[in-house]
Amino acid sequence: MFKHQNYCQIIFVPKKNSILNLLPLVLQPLAKRNLLNQPNQKSTNSIVHKVKEFSNGLRLIYQQHQSEVSHFGILINAGTRDESRDIMGMAHFIEHMLFKGTEKRRAIQIINRLEEVGGEMNAYTTKENTCIYASFTSGYLNRAIDLLTDTAFNSTFPEKEMAKEKNVILEEIDMYADSPEDCINDEFQELMFKNHPLCRCYPF
Repeated sequence: MFKHQNYCQIIFVPKKNSILNLLPLVLQPLAKRNLLNQPNQKSTNSIVHKVKEFSNGLRLIYQQHQSEVSHFGILINAGTRDESRDIMGMAHFIEHMLFKGTEKRRAIQIINRLEEVGGEMNAYTTKENTCIYASFTSGYLNRAIDLLTDTAFNSTFPEKEMAKEKNVILEEIDMYADSPEDCINDEFQELMFKNHPLCRCYPF
């Protein structure tokens, strides 16, 4: 594990279909959209983002500076644009199901693991990416890494939770549809990207 001192942002980026063998249809060849082309990139405030690529294609991107708060995330370089028409919505559905249990944790244990030490964990899906992330005080970095990697790689997808999450997602879609600004943007993309996965609505 990584020493927690000074590490503020750490992101694992799977380059190929290494994460979630549960997603063989959703994860298209990820090399088509290379996240980073340079070994090191600098942000506008001159803090260097370093990149380490492992032999299995996994990339570690990290930013080092003094902070009491750290952030860790797993960014999957695939989203709703990578779905075929017969599995539309699968990326978002899987994102929800990741929190419902792993081989060694129940759903309540996933939720409480960081909350009990003042941290938070969440996830989102966009047309381009799926992301699981957490924020916490720096002393709990190893706890966050253990939790997120367990959630991403060892989820069990309990069948009894699937129907519940379908209803949760439907409620999210209804809330999203109540936002005129979002609806206008979706209608524009539908006109712009006709018959292309990018025209689909409701990524989260």
